[in-house]
Amino acid sequence: MRYVIEGTWRGYRSSQDHVCHREVYKSNRADGGPFLATLCKMYSIPFSDGTALIVSVREAKPREKVIEKHGYTKFIRDAVYAAQDAERPASAGGER
Repeated sequence: MRYVIEGTWRGYRSSQDHVCHREVYKSNRADGGPFLATLCKMYSIPFSDGTALIVSVREAKPREKVIEKHGYTKFIRDAVYAAQDAERPASAGGER
């Protein structure tokens, strides 16, 4: 399955909102796996200046050509992994 992850930067005013990230995420799992499940639960990733990156996930249509914009790939991955680590019980321990 192919999924489209899209990030919209939400500025101080609605006129500043714009799509700054778009990528195709491929997964063999029907539900997209734990990465997409965590990303869907997060909805947004806040910045310290009061702005936010609003994240949306959708299934790509068959033969859809997605124009990718890799603006925040590492930032999104780091936020998802941090959220997954926070959900993990302390007794589970260990590194990934």
